[in-house]
Amino acid sequence: MLATALTGRRCHLVLGARVLPAAFHAWVATGDGTPVGDDEAGGHDHPWTPVYTTP
Repeated sequence: MLATALTGRRCHLVLGARVLPAAFHAWVATGDGTPVGDDEAGGHDHPWTPVYTTP
C-alpha cells in the first residue's frame, strides 16, 4: 500500500471477514475495487466479505 501511495496511485485498505472457519483478513484494492495480488486458490475456497474500506 505504501509503494502504491508513493507512486501517486489511489488505493484502499480493505478489512474483511468470513464465517466458517471464522477469520479476518486485510488486503489492498485499487481505486476501482480490484484486489491487488493473488487470492488464495482464486478466492474460491475462502470467500472474504469486505467489512470496512478506507476512503
